[in-house]
Amino acid sequence: MSADTGARPLVAAVWMTGSIASFTAMAVAARQINGIHDTFEIMAARSLVGLCLVVAAAAALGRLAEISRLRLGGHLLRNVVHFTGQNLWFWALTMIPMAQVFALEFTAPIWVIILSPLLLGEPITRERVLAGLFGFGGILLVARPDFGALDFGVLPRREVLSALH
Repeated sequence: MSADTGARPLVAAVWMTGSIASFTAMAVAARQINGIHDTFEIMAARSLVGLCLVVAAAAALGRLAEISRLRLGGHLLRNVVHFTGQNLWFWALTMIPMAQVFALEFTAPIWVIILSPLLLGEPITRERVLAGLFGFGGILLVARPDFGALDFGVLPRREVLSALH
């Protein structure tokens, strides 16, 4: 961070509010058009629009020359994983209540706590464990899982499980 910039929590809060509003609008829109388009079509259109926006922004800022193919394999792998995850997220939107979808989405920080020592060599501190436990408690509070009647949207499909064995 340069000397002339400082922490701007109000700006960060506005950006986060916009992000939450965007994710919520996307979830509502995906649920509304589910009967018309399948998740793959939704994601293909979303990806195409995103690519166009990124290229347009890079062109407008004069930064197209910075785009290279040096790490194309890594980008391809990341995008395949992201595309798959987003397809499953859109599919889950149609299967379970939105509160559960968003509660499950907020497990991402817990996965970071769990996987960061394995992938990045970071230590798991007492504070991180405590934050993860509080986060998990919040997820359980919102999702209210009924383990006696699990919804199909949160379970791996039998075909997927059999393919893994």
